[in-house]
Amino acid sequence: MLLGALTANTGAASACLGFPLCNGQVVPDGNYLQHIHWTHRLLAYTLLGYTLWWAVRTKQPAAWRVAGLVTLQVAVAAAMVLLALPQPLQALHVAVGAAVWAGLVMAAL
Repeated sequence: MLLGALTANTGAASACLGFPLCNGQVVPDGNYLQHIHWTHRLLAYTLLGYTLWWAVRTKQPAAWRVAGLVTLQVAVAAAMVLLALPQPLQALHVAVGAAVWAGLVMAAL
């Protein structure tokens, strides 16, 4: 969530247009804002992979809920980038991020 806040508050959210590539590149060679945005995406992909692995491995309902929320989060993020960052999707992205966090906390209890 901290990297998401950095991405949003530095203006890096609009630095990488297109999905899944960043401005048509696998690895951006542009400015620091593109690198912030790309790092945010890489962390999201890593979290998606980890939560799916966790859900398959443990078969816990809580793990599947978190994996589903992270999948939704990636889909909302892709839509945000492809649709030029509409505010309703930005708000949904923050809300789903909070739900992911809450799901992880609940799974840990």
